[in-house]
Amino acid sequence: MDNYNIYCRGRRIYSEVSEDEMLDILAGFAEDFHSTGEPDPDEIAVELIENNGKARYLTKPPTV
Repeated sequence: MDNYNIYCRGRRIYSEVSEDEMLDILAGFAEDFHSTGEPDPDEIAVELIENNGKARYLTKPPTV
């Protein structure tokens, strides 16, 4: 099973969550953004951790 790391403003805020958890977290970010303007979607990054341990970003890499 693949897992995901989620970054906001260059900091990892969620580590090795499942795909369902990742989708729920991103949906919450979207709701927050439409309500408050935060977090800026450009400040969110998602990293896929494959079963074999290989990691790659599904979005642009996080910036500090």
